[in-house]
Amino acid sequence: MTVRNKLFIVTLAVALALFLGLAAVSQEDDAADQKYTIQVVTNPDFAPYEYMVADKYEGIDMDIWKAISKALGCDVNFNVMDFDSIINAIEAGKYDVGASGFTVTDERKQQVNFSDTYSTAHQIAMVLKDGPL
Repeated sequence: MTVRNKLFIVTLAVALALFLGLAAVSQEDDAADQKYTIQVVTNPDFAPYEYMVADKYEGIDMDIWKAISKALGCDVNFNVMDFDSIINAIEAGKYDVGASGFTVTDERKQQVNFSDTYSTAHQIAMVLKDGPL
């Protein structure tokens, strides 16, 4: 099993747990023929996680939410917002989910719930072997 498949499974499990209650409430309140639509807000400037191709949302995070909505039998709607406004919009209840390459911090944990980490980035510096450093 590849790392991407493992990450997808973990993310799907967390998201399913979060949205099962939401889907149940939605089914009680809506007519039987209506589907709930998960409102995902993103800033699609962080390829390969989220980006735009023409007017279509693409990337790892978008694929995850498309799969989650399919598994739940509901629709997904992607919305664009400035990255710095996403957490406030989630906190205000304007959207269900923010998907935009967030770094989990203690301050952000006080504002919103995060899924399990499914990607970790490491940065390094490289210099010429015979260079000045």
